[in-house]
Formats: sequence, C-alpha cells, structure tokens
Amino acid sequence: MNPDRLNNWIALGANIGVLLGIFVLIYELRQTQIEMKADSMAVRSQMAMQTSDSFFDNHVSEVMEKISAGQELSNSDRDRAGKWMSTSLRTLENLHYQYQLGVLDEEVWSSNLLTINSICATPIFELLGVGEDALPLSIYRASFVELVLAPCE
Repeated sequence: MNPDRLNNWIALGANIGVLLGIFVLIYELRQTQIEMKADSMAVRSQMAMQTSDSFFDNHVSEVMEKISAGQELSNSDRDRAGKWMSTSLRTLENLHYQYQLGVLDEEVWSSNLLTINSICATPIFELLGVGEDALPLSIYRASFVELVLAPCE
C-alpha cells in the first residue's frame, strides 16, 4: 500500500474522530447547562423559603383558622399569608421549570400539580387571590402562570 494513501486514510480517521469528539463535547455542555439552570432555580427557591422562615414565623394554620372563622386578619397575618403563598408558588414554579427542562420525572410533577390545586383551594389563596391588587403574578414565569396557575384565577 502506498504510504501517501495510508496517511490520507489515517488523517481522515483522525478528522472524523475530532468531529465526533466535538459533537460529544457540545452534547455534554448542553446537559451541564440544563443542570445548572435547574440548580440555580432550586437555590433561588431555597433562598425564598429561608427568607420566608427568617422574616415570618409562618403560623399559616392559625391564619387559615382565622379566615375560616370569618375573623379579620391583622396586617402581620396578611403578610404571613402572602409570604407563605408566594414562597409556595416560587417553589412550585421551580419544579415546573425543572419539569420543562426534563430534569424532573413526570410522576413527581403530577404529584406537585395536586399540591398546586390544594394551594389554590386554601382560604389564603381565596382571600389574597391573584392579579394586580393581590399577588403579582408578573414575578412568575409566564408559562407557569398560563399553564399551571390558570385554574386558580
């Protein structure tokens, strides 16, 4: 076999190997990017929960009892209720985002949809509601509001 021809075949094989390596690298970078986005959303959700816990003592059940009994809520009770609802929705928004990215199982997401429905049925959500005068849904991702929270309105 001619050495030049052999060198050409070796060069072709090396070039194909480099090309395959680049494709694998691109795939790995995309996977890492998706995981980083999901992790950053999880960190934001945890920060929101920690902030909520540190600023509000979250006696949500007491607030729900007051609402159910028809009692007037104090400003601090309204703040607690709003913060609880906002934190809960942020956490569920994070799960929705992870579901959209494909890093959350269908089964886990389905169980969280039940949680969303139960939050929508709480007296707190009914009292505070959604919209410009109540919970500003503009702080949430549009797809989360349109697809997930639409039944709550």
